[in-house]
Amino acid sequence: MGVVRLATRKALVLTFSVPPAHASLKAIEELRGHLEMLLDAVGAPSPSPPAMFCHAERLLRITAQEDPAATPYHLWERTRALAAVTRKFAGLYELRLARPNTPSTTRRAG
Repeated sequence: MGVVRLATRKALVLTFSVPPAHASLKAIEELRGHLEMLLDAVGAPSPSPPAMFCHAERLLRITAQEDPAATPYHLWERTRALAAVTRKFAGLYELRLARPNTPSTTRRAG
């Protein structure tokens, strides 16, 4: 039982830090700008955008209405989701730069 007590004690003292709400709101604002720029630069494929583009547009809509009274954890989750999608589009943009002869895409609907 001593091993169990030790393991549970260790697990119960583990903590993680969630940034304050204002830091997440600032990061969300910055990431939204980057994602919007990348969406414009990459453009949505015709005739209908794949799931990745739809997900990015949905995140932009959701985070545009972010409630400053939301819990810090909620804001942190939104920040991480936005960062993950923005990273994917940055990678896609870099691939398009590396392969300049790829078929062109249409601009996203504004």
